[in-house]
Amino acid sequence: MPLTRGKFGVTLALLTMLSVGGCAVRSGEQPVLPAEPPTADADRSGTDVVERLLRMGRGSLAAGDELAAARLFERALTLAPDNVEAAVRYGDALLALDRAADAAEVYRHALSLDRTDLGAGRGYARAMLALNRPEVAAEHLRELIDRRGEDPELLNLLGVSLSLAARHEEAIAVYRRGLARAPDHLGLKNNLALALAFADRFDEAVAVLEPVANSVTSDRRSRQNLALVYGLKGDLEAARRISRIDLDDEAVANNLAYFEMLRGIGDRRQAVANLAPKAKSPPAEPKPAPQEEPVRVGVVATTDADLAMGRLPLGDWVLRLGLFPDRAAAERRWRELRRRHPEALRGLVRLSASEEGPQPLLVGPLASRAAAERICTLLRGGGEACDPLRM
Repeated sequence: MPLTRGKFGVTLALLTMLSVGGCAVRSGEQPVLPAEPPTADADRSGTDVVERLLRMGRGSLAAGDELAAARLFERALTLAPDNVEAAVRYGDALLALDRAADAAEVYRHALSLDRTDLGAGRGYARAMLALNRPEVAAEHLRELIDRRGEDPELLNLLGVSLSLAARHEEAIAVYRRGLARAPDHLGLKNNLALALAFADRFDEAVAVLEPVANSVTSDRRSRQNLALVYGLKGDLEAARRISRIDLDDEAVANNLAYFEMLRGIGDRRQAVANLAPKAKSPPAEPKPAPQEEPVRVGVVATTDADLAMGRLPLGDWVLRLGLFPDRAAAERRWRELRRRHPEALRGLVRLSASEEGPQPLLVGPLASRAAAERICTLLRGGGEACDPLRM
């Protein structure tokens, strides 16, 4: 889950893969694990029922109803105790319900059925991280990587585990191994940049994130992580410029004040150490995993070459036409503005983000601030919000 610090807009992407739902469940609930395998004379209808339960559970999980999904997967696993998918899906639903200890037990059952299953292996590691056991997760992931090879998702999780254990230099090496396999993996790039920042290697962190944050496929996480790195480095003007793409003025001011506070500590390493995620004391010693066999993005460019390369060149000017609750709202607003101001907005293209959540409406490109100001003057005359922004 993205980590935030109070009311500040600072975002740490380190645990994106651990996003969990907010459904309330009783703390005393225990996962129902199968006690014995089905009888040999189970007929075909039983298999059909299990497949139907899995299909319904996948649909519920995709729709965000984790509690319904957990019940469906639990029933499927009861009917088919040796079904690895049922066990992994049940663990996923429990983890989404913030029942990490229960999820770990279910993932252990899946691993007892197939110790090389990637879903079960990743799930057990995520459960250990949710239980604040990064060292256990790291040991498990190293063994899984030895069996399955250099899978980028496993390497990303291993890097997260090492970062949470404050082993940042080791994490950096692991993230680089992942990027050697998957050069375009955004999670690996974001996590590598943060690990570099935690190791006081700010220029290297900027070099990793700047091309990502300035591309047409840039997302809010990458932009705000870059703002964070610039803020920790001491370049507050760059941090302000990037933060304004996604945040309102109050949030930007809060972020900058927070960066100033961190830098005021005097020792940059200590400041970064205060920001870096830390593992908490675990609630209990977990059991180890079994070891025996068991909206299309808009393109903004100033030249055909830039368009072909798929990037937004640094130094271009765009218009920020407001912040909206989601992509659909931003798109509706853009259509409305083009109907109301066709001449002023002719030739401009929307630059949109691909992630969920609040979306800034950015359009461009424009050659200069003067050109951007001319259009904003026309739009403001019609009662619209408009701010020039240099990318």
